[in-house]
Amino acid sequence: MQRKEKARGIIATITETLEEKLNYYNQFDQKKDINNEIQRSLSMYNSIVKIAYAHDDVDYADVLANSFQENLK
Repeated sequence: MQRKEKARGIIATITETLEEKLNYYNQFDQKKDINNEIQRSLSMYNSIVKIAYAHDDVDYADVLANSFQENLK
């Protein structure tokens, strides 16, 4: 159980950082360099969601997936 809680803590830190980056990038006009950074952050976030579905319970993965969907807007 401790491993799962530790992993969730790491995931929370990473997703928070990615959300901060996405919010920062959304302030700018859509330029090629910024679009690449947005794509990279979204790709990393999506990978975390997939890992959560594969290795954690569905309820937690659903929470991450919903947060990911909110960041796509």
